[in-house]
Amino acid sequence: MEIVQDLVLSDEEKNMLDMHSVLNVLSVIQYEIFKVEELFGEDPMLANISNLLSNSQLQFSNPNSQCKVCVELLQLSALLESYVFAYEGNHCLAKNTDFIKYKENILNIIKVLGIRISELQERRISFREWNEISVDDFRRQIIDIMGAIERNAKGKYDIVYSQEHRKNNSYLINLSIESVFDECLVIPSVFQDLFRDIVCNARKYTPPGGEISARFYQDNHELGIDVLDNGCGIPDDEIDQVVLYGKRASNVEGRVTRGGGFGLTKALYVTKRFGGRFWIDSKTGENSYTEVKIRVPNSHTAFKLIEANNSEEAVA
Repeated sequence: MEIVQDLVLSDEEKNMLDMHSVLNVLSVIQYEIFKVEELFGEDPMLANISNLLSNSQLQFSNPNSQCKVCVELLQLSALLESYVFAYEGNHCLAKNTDFIKYKENILNIIKVLGIRISELQERRISFREWNEISVDDFRRQIIDIMGAIERNAKGKYDIVYSQEHRKNNSYLINLSIESVFDECLVIPSVFQDLFRDIVCNARKYTPPGGEISARFYQDNHELGIDVLDNGCGIPDDEIDQVVLYGKRASNVEGRVTRGGGFGLTKALYVTKRFGGRFWIDSKTGENSYTEVKIRVPNSHTAFKLIEANNSEEAVA
């Protein structure tokens, strides 16, 4: 089904969409802090950092506070990073296997948060600009975020990219990134977010052992995203509703998840802003699945580079 309706969003909701990728990472950090205190005892400083992170999130909907919030979050991240090491020493946990896992995960997630904030600040200046990113870097970003998700699962499942490494509780992601330029893509940087978010969403609503096909391509005409999972699916009469801000399908309303809950809203909103088209196809019950497809025409910048690239190939 092609999703053709226009989204009616307030300025506050639009700003929340901008902050979506940061919000998701913060949710994971706070969960990790909670688990550390649950396992090793409450700590006033860790609790204070968690409260400060929550207070920062309360400002996310204010477009005028975005820069201030980003600076605060970077400062809090640095404070948390230093305190994790101090907490380890104070509580004699240096050799505790469980604590080491939580510590490493928190440190990895802090790094991801820094990257997300950097991306957000860059897009505030050049949202509509189309820039080069290497295919290898693009792929590495997806694998890195899925790796963070896997570590956060604490052994409940793993995430693999080939059939030969698959086990009963493995998510198999068939990841394909293709470009007319071979080694790079020329895209708006926000489309890295879109692809990443849709793949993570597919993983979230697919049970361990499931399979996800994730393709991002750029040809002579367009950017394309195709993500197909064999998860729980979306009821047929709700497919055009799950893109609405804060809306979840009725068959997953009771499921506890960490994140903003508006990844598909953001994907549709950004796709429309770049003159693209957006489809969701899904089925519940036996052989359930969901497929999300996005098509966006190449910009003038991309066309010029493609023409130059084709000319060089013709001469060669």
